[in-house]
Amino acid sequence: MTAVILATACAVVYGTADFFGGLATRRSPVLAVVVLSQLAGLAMIVGLLPLLPGLASGPALLWGLAAGLAGAGGLVLFYRALATGVMSVVAPVAAVTSAALPVLWGLAKGAASCSGRFKRPDWCADEGRVSY
Repeated sequence: MTAVILATACAVVYGTADFFGGLATRRSPVLAVVVLSQLAGLAMIVGLLPLLPGLASGPALLWGLAAGLAGAGGLVLFYRALATGVMSVVAPVAAVTSAALPVLWGLAKGAASCSGRFKRPDWCADEGRVSY
């Protein structure tokens, strides 16, 4: 039950942020909205850093920097689409695309098995993915 509550809260937060981000970009420049939203997220993470497990290493920080830049670039494109397009079309198309791309990549590359070797999923897993 906790997972359902957390997933619902996450969906509400992301949906609200996307909606208000799209509205803000209709009135303000897209880059200004993205920079402000990313700085707010950075402030939140910096405040939570003492509570998070793990150690910061050079490679981990570089991967985090690359992911942050890619995410900010994606937000610029997404918010620009929300500002210029019909929000009820842009948001679902972006959601389906962002969910489908990792699945397609995993299918193309093959999923890792418990032994660490890569293999394609069997027919039963494919059937479940298609029927879902």
